[in-house]
Amino acid sequence: MQLSAQAASPAVSAILEVIEFEITEKGHDGAPFSNFFCINVNKVREVIVTPAIAHSSREHPAMEGVIDLRGDVIPVINLPRWLGKWEPDYRYERIIVAEFNMLRAGFMVSRVHRIHRIPYDQLSPPTAFLKHGKQFAITGLYRNEGRIVMMLDLEKLLADIDPDTVKDGGSIEAAPVPGRTVMVVDDSGLTRDIMESAFKESGYEVLTASSGVDAIRDLEDLQRQAESMKRPLGDFVNAVTVDVEMPMMDGIHLARILKADGRFAGLKIIAYSSMATPERIAQWKALGVDDAVGKPQLAQLVHKVNALSSD
Repeated sequence: MQLSAQAASPAVSAILEVIEFEITEKGHDGAPFSNFFCINVNKVREVIVTPAIAHSSREHPAMEGVIDLRGDVIPVINLPRWLGKWEPDYRYERIIVAEFNMLRAGFMVSRVHRIHRIPYDQLSPPTAFLKHGKQFAITGLYRNEGRIVMMLDLEKLLADIDPDTVKDGGSIEAAPVPGRTVMVVDDSGLTRDIMESAFKESGYEVLTASSGVDAIRDLEDLQRQAESMKRPLGDFVNAVTVDVEMPMMDGIHLARILKADGRFAGLKIIAYSSMATPERIAQWKALGVDDAVGKPQLAQLVHKVNALSSD
């Protein structure tokens, strides 16, 4: 039996909602040129007209300053500058206020378009150049009305501006049974590297995948290997951590597919997401994951994996 996205229950949502926005730069001929980006709408708290920004000393060139948002002081990131598209003479009319990884920040953009609903399988992985460029982190691409729209990796952006945003400072506890294997599924190379280091520090062997589709392929290979050797799958992999938003197949969809197949009975699945809230965690558990942890609580994630895979 081969798993596929179609094997999941029809009740599982395979739709990603994003908010599309525009950043204008000068083209080679000096005329304005539009670039189109998006982020998950669940990370967006509101969109505001750009107010007066209190500029401060910049530890990073893209840190524009702060704004007072109804009594809350919010840092503002100059997104065009971070992307290398800043034009001092252009107007950046909107600020997208986003909240994720237990942080809130505003991102300057030229204009904001509407919300789009995109099937996950229409969100293509980026090319290696877009995926790994230090200042140009893209996690996926889709086409909309003749233009290419790029999904930004906000975790990479904030990690570049302030590396402490991807660390929780917690102590990594030792695995209860050293040498067991965990698979890390996340489309962000930066996040995969950090998670891999933490799990190895704990005492795990680590496998990685950059999408739900790749994870299914690798897990099926492991299952066939275990079957041919007449050994349980747990001798090859004990737990899988999944990012919720990934190109081609989201982590919750992946969890439903795995939980629906008896060959993977006993495999523990833990969601690790910047969008985790108590309400969403409850929803994700109802849809198939065994537990969930919000980014960047890496020590808590290791603790949860330890607890679930200790038997």
